[in-house]
Amino acid sequence: IIIFSMIRATNRQRHITFLIRAYHITAVAKTTTPKEKHSLTINHTQTISLASKMRSSSPCDSVRESCFRLMSDLPTSITLNVETLQKDRDVDEQTKQIKKQKGLRSVGLNVKELSKLSNDIVTSVLSKQSSSSSLKKDNEGTEEEASALWNVADWDADGWHYTAKKYTRSNVSFSKLQEQKMERVALYVLTLDAMNFCFWPTSLFEEEKEKNTKEGGEEEDNPLEYEHLAIALRILAEIDDDPDFNASNNGNDNENNSIITCDETFALSPKNLSTLTPSKLKTLLTPHLTAQFTPKEENNTNSTCTIPLLQERTRLLNELGSNLIQYHNGSALHMIQKAQKSSSSLVQIITCTFPGYRDESIDWKGQQCFFYKRAQIVVADLWASVGDCGRRRGKEKKSDYDNPCHFKDIQSLTTFADYRIPQLLRHLGVLRYDDDLSSKVDSKQELMAGSMDELYIRASAVVAVEKLVQLVRDELLSMCRASDDGVGVVEDGEGGDENEKKMMKTKCKILADDVSAVKLDWYLWNLGEQMDREGKLGPHHRVRTIFY
Repeated sequence: IIIFSMIRATNRQRHITFLIRAYHITAVAKTTTPKEKHSLTINHTQTISLASKMRSSSPCDSVRESCFRLMSDLPTSITLNVETLQKDRDVDEQTKQIKKQKGLRSVGLNVKELSKLSNDIVTSVLSKQSSSSSLKKDNEGTEEEASALWNVADWDADGWHYTAKKYTRSNVSFSKLQEQKMERVALYVLTLDAMNFCFWPTSLFEEEKEKNTKEGGEEEDNPLEYEHLAIALRILAEIDDDPDFNASNNGNDNENNSIITCDETFALSPKNLSTLTPSKLKTLLTPHLTAQFTPKEENNTNSTCTIPLLQERTRLLNELGSNLIQYHNGSALHMIQKAQKSSSSLVQIITCTFPGYRDESIDWKGQQCFFYKRAQIVVADLWASVGDCGRRRGKEKKSDYDNPCHFKDIQSLTTFADYRIPQLLRHLGVLRYDDDLSSKVDSKQELMAGSMDELYIRASAVVAVEKLVQLVRDELLSMCRASDDGVGVVEDGEGGDENEKKMMKTKCKILADDVSAVKLDWYLWNLGEQMDREGKLGPHHRVRTIFY
C-alpha cells in the first residue's frame, strides 16, 4: 500500500507491471527446484502475459504518446513553431506565452516541408510502378506488385545480412530444417540489433586522439558503420552452414522436439553469447572488420577500426544469451511465438526479457519518455528477414509451418529514432533546431544522453514520421477518389485506358493500406545513407548511448 501510494498516477501502470514481474519470478524461484527449471520459464511467460494485459496501451503507443507530449512543450523561439502557426493571432498568442513562460523545446517541425516530402515520396514510389517492365492484368498480380513497391530493399539486397540459405543438414526433415534456418536467422537479428548502436565516427582510441592533437596531427575517424558489423556477424554465422561441418548433436535434430534450438557450433547460439568476454568478442570480429577496410584509394589511409563501447556491447550479448536460456528455453523462435504474431506484443516481451532494450528516459517534468528503438527494429528486421514483408497482408502463402514472424500489426511500430532520420529531416527542412542546438550539432559537440536536446530530437523524428504516414496515405487515397471522379491518374500517352486506370486505383489503395512508419523509415534511411555517401548531409547529433 505504501509503495502504490508513492507511485505517480501517470506511471502507475508501468510500475505495476514490473512489480508483478518481480514478485511473480521471486515467488516461483523460492518454490522451484533445479529439476523444475522449465516451470520458471512458463511462469515468466505467464507474468509477461499478465503484465501486458495490465497495461492500458502497447509499448509502441507509449512511444507515440510520450513523443507527441514532448513536442507540445513551448519552443525556445516562435520561429520553431511552424507546425502550429496558422493565423496571425496564433503567432501573437504563442509569442506572449513564450515571453511569459520561457520555452524549452529546441526542435521544431515544419509541416509545409513535410507535405512536400510526402509528395516526393508518393511520386517516387509510383514511378517505380511506371518504370516496371510490364503490368500484370489480373487483380492478384496488381496487389503483389503494389505491395512490393514499398520495399526499398530486400533483407539481403546488399549482401550484408545472414540468411541461412546455405545451411543444410542431411539428418533432418525439410520442415524441421526450415525451422532451424529461421532460428539461426532470428538469433543473428537479435545479436546484430543488440549491438546496433553508437556508430557515429569516434576516434580510434581516446588516447590516440589526445596524442595526435597535442602533436599537431590530424584526427582519424573510426570507419565502423552498421553494414560492417552486419557483414562480420554474417561471416561468423556462416561458419557451420556447411553440411560437412562436424556439428554436435544437442537434441536439435529430434523431429519430436517442439522447441527449436541451435547447436553450440553456431557462433551466435545463446550459450556462446552468454559466455563472451570483451577480448573474445574483439578477437572474433576484428579480422572480419579489418578485411573490409583495406585501403582502395590513395587518400584512404585508415584500414583499422575499433569497436566503440566494447564492454557494453559484450554485456548486452551476455544478457541476450543468458536470458534466452533462462526465460525462453534457449530458443529465439520460442520467444517470438509467445507474441502470437503481434509485433507490439513482441516489443513488450523483448523489453521485459532484456533490460538493455528498455530505451526510456525522464523529461524535465519528471514524466517517462519511451522510444524503444532497438526493440522495435528487432521486430522489423525479423519481419523483413523471415516474415511476410513484401507480401500483401492476408495473402500469406500456406505452408506446414505457421510462421510467427507474419506479424498482423506491423503498422503499430513507430519509426526508429536514431541519428540518420533526424539528420536527413533537418537537411530537408522538416526539422528545425534553435541556434544553440544547431551550434552544438554542427560543431560535432557531444550531447549528454538523456538531455532535453536529445529527447526533443528523437521525439521530433517520431512525430514527423507519424504525420508523414498520414500525409502519404491521404495523398494516395485522394488519387483514388480522383480516379472515381473521372480525373485521370495515368498520364496521356501512357496507355491511360479504363482498365489501366482501374489498376492504378487498386495500386493506390493497396499502397495507402500498406504505408507504415516502418516502411517510411526504411525509405528515409536509404535516402539518408545515399545522400551521406555523396557528402550532401550536414553533421548529425552525437550521443554516447546504448539505445541507438
